Order: sequence, then structure tokens, then C-alpha cells
Amino acid sequence: MCRKIFISILIFFVFIVGVLTLVFLDARYIEPNLLFVQNKTLYLPNWDERLNGFKIAAISDLHIGTNGMDLDKLNVIIQKVNAKNPDLIVLLGDFDSKAIQNVGYSDEELSAIFKKFKAKYGVIAI
Repeated sequence: MCRKIFISILIFFVFIVGVLTLVFLDARYIEPNLLFVQNKTLYLPNWDERLNGFKIAAISDLHIGTNGMDLDKLNVIIQKVNAKNPDLIVLLGDFDSKAIQNVGYSDEELSAIFKKFKAKYGVIAI
């Protein structure tokens, strides 16, 4: 009886370690390298028809300075966003100042790169 309980606990422990390992590998090596673009058309009540076709690029989870998110990868993102010719770009956050500082990017470097975003009505960062 004790042996069956021990084996059950061991199997459960191995299962939990396996799941945690997969989550870690996804978070560390797979997810940071995924870059995808989704195009969504919104149908909003009381929408001013003069704004039909207005394109907003919403960018999130940049995590600059972590998990291989370097300035070269940021430049690729900027090129992909600009290629869509958005009317407005919104940067939705996840700027980790400690990570940015730890990799040694200066404010000037980051400003020069972020200035490459192009949108008719500007760029808003949150």
C-alpha cells in the first residue's frame, strides 16, 4: 500500500516537473521568438463614417532587454508595423527599465529606434 502511494506521488511529481519544464521552455525560447500580426475589422455603433478605414497598430509585450529582445528584433517589428501604413501606433507597454538598463541601451539609442515608427497621427506609448 505504501509503495503504491509512493509511486503515485512520484508520478505526480514527475508530471508537475514536466509541465513546469514545458512552460519554462515555452516562455524562454518559443514565445519570445513569435511575432504575429492580426488584422481585425471593428464594427462599432455610432462610428463616424469619416473614420472608416482608420488603421491602428497596437503593439504589446516588447520586453526589450529580455529573452533575446534586442534592438535588431525591435527594428524588424518596426519595419513590419510601418509596412502596414497605420494611421496611429499605440505601444501598449511592458517596458522593463531594469532590463533595458541591464543590457546597456541608452535613452538616445532607444529614442532613435522608436522614432522610426511612422504613423499619420503619431505614436502613443503607455
